[in-house]
Amino acid sequence: MENNTEELVLKETPKYSKGEVLESMSKIAIDMIMESNYKFYFYVLNTLKKHVTLGVPTAGVSLVNGSSDDIIDFCVNFYVNPNFYMDLDENKKLGLFVHEMLHIVNRHIISNKDYSDHQLFNIAADMCINQYIKKDDLPEGGIFIDDYIAKGMPLYKHESTNYYYNMLKELEDKHERGGSGGTLSGVDTQDAYDHHKKYRNEELHIHKSHDGWKITDKYGNEIIEAHRKALEEMLGATIDEIVKDAKNMGIVPAGLEALLDELYKPAPDFAWKRMLRLFANNSKKTYLKTTMKRRSKRYGTIPGIKIKRKQHLMVAIDTSGSVPDAELSKFFAEIYHIYRAGASITIVECDAAISKVWEYKGRAPKTITGRGGTSFDEPIELAKKLRPDGLIYFTDGECYPPQGDPNCRTMWVVTSSGESIEKMKEDGFKGIMAKMSE
Repeated sequence: MENNTEELVLKETPKYSKGEVLESMSKIAIDMIMESNYKFYFYVLNTLKKHVTLGVPTAGVSLVNGSSDDIIDFCVNFYVNPNFYMDLDENKKLGLFVHEMLHIVNRHIISNKDYSDHQLFNIAADMCINQYIKKDDLPEGGIFIDDYIAKGMPLYKHESTNYYYNMLKELEDKHERGGSGGTLSGVDTQDAYDHHKKYRNEELHIHKSHDGWKITDKYGNEIIEAHRKALEEMLGATIDEIVKDAKNMGIVPAGLEALLDELYKPAPDFAWKRMLRLFANNSKKTYLKTTMKRRSKRYGTIPGIKIKRKQHLMVAIDTSGSVPDAELSKFFAEIYHIYRAGASITIVECDAAISKVWEYKGRAPKTITGRGGTSFDEPIELAKKLRPDGLIYFTDGECYPPQGDPNCRTMWVVTSSGESIEKMKEDGFKGIMAKMSE
């Protein structure tokens, strides 16, 4: 995203300092948290890393791996061009923020790769999300469904980006490839097509601002498929959690909930994820700590007592060759969620023997060591020494059960192509078991 910054800097001089822009962005963020209709967007904004740069014409978002070559560091960037942003009035600044947050919530920064015509996808994506923002609150040049409908385009409101993409594609096919006289559903769409054509200009800000919708490393280079999937899983887990929390708090904006329900409906593999989160949540310990900041409620003296909760989980990863990389990415996306909830996590990579032990800090590994046979005995023995609150073992289950007992709560997460839960129980595996869906 920023790899073209220097070229643009030569063509444009910043009129405002970085400090001025960041101060204005902070003010908009405060406005969002204070207004009930915008609180949802604030929680999305709060997960992003903000950048002030001339490397974008207006504003934009991107998903990047922000770390070194051996680990995956999930990071969503929010960029604003200082000259463009600061010349907007306050309402349009707020509208711009909401616009970019909606791109993230609708997963546009990761779903655009599924469409052959990226320029058409840009138009469809903006048509979808701009319905949830007042027209007067957006900068000039926006794409609005009402404009298409007024020109005779038969469109339904509050549909998915995919729906608008297919409808626009059909509009172009009817007029550019003969079709049936340029009609859709029996309606003459010549005016709508003429209106649509003006957005088919690659020099428009809508297309340049969406250039960041490709997943890269921190230097702007594209990354390999396995790493891209890992970042997508992390983004999905993060936004999914924000949406769930927003629904529980009742702060999802009016009209948006139906779209979010469709986007974030439980996936086929929801069961194992829920079981994993419940297991992690129930593997917490409570202890008492004295504190000089609080008086004893019973005696009124200092020090008082403070209740603290801590959680240490050990996560064993079966690195044998039969564990698919795609499912390993899904698994680490869930571990990331557990980590964000406050758990300290020790990762143990093992096949026939332990190959690596390290502390998880919110970053998934790009590669794992091993890829040999399988034995569960060494990780079980290590769990006895580390004494975690819980042990989570990710495996295909295709091995004899461990000989020892880890002396803690244990959960087995089994790959979709791995051994059946019933067979593992018959073989003598103990603990909670969940199988991934294909």
